[in-house]
Amino acid sequence: MSVYTKTFLPNISADTVVSVLQELYPKGTLEKTSTPTFHHFFIVDTNQDKRNIAIFELAENEHNDFEEAGLSLDLGAWGTSVEIMEQILAYFGGYLLKNDSSGEEWTYVQKTKENPYLETSPLEEFLQKAMEEEKPSLETRLFTLQFIKKHLDELKTF
Repeated sequence: MSVYTKTFLPNISADTVVSVLQELYPKGTLEKTSTPTFHHFFIVDTNQDKRNIAIFELAENEHNDFEEAGLSLDLGAWGTSVEIMEQILAYFGGYLLKNDSSGEEWTYVQKTKENPYLETSPLEEFLQKAMEEEKPSLETRLFTLQFIKKHLDELKTF
């Protein structure tokens, strides 16, 4: 049995993640498998170790801890695994499980970097920023409510 460091990225495409991986690890290579929802991305980390990130595309309600569509990234839990996954999560925001056999809980890692590979609407960008505030001001909360009322039909499509 192998031990993995894992991430879960809700509603993100594999192509978008691979674009970020290629930026972070320009010498990395993508190997598509015969299964269209599973890929390997090989990187060389800061310790000059060759690493394999397994990328699984998961459908909504497919067997995973979150029961929503997204990507699961698995990396052997040794060396710089946590740092590598945190680098990736900085571009997307998502969930991190440092060691899948330790009984630890998933933790949420906030997006901290601008991601030119994400295609987000102004509505999604606004809501993301509003949700990231730890204690939103009264002005932000009122504006959010007005914004939601104004865009209710569009929100229902998410």
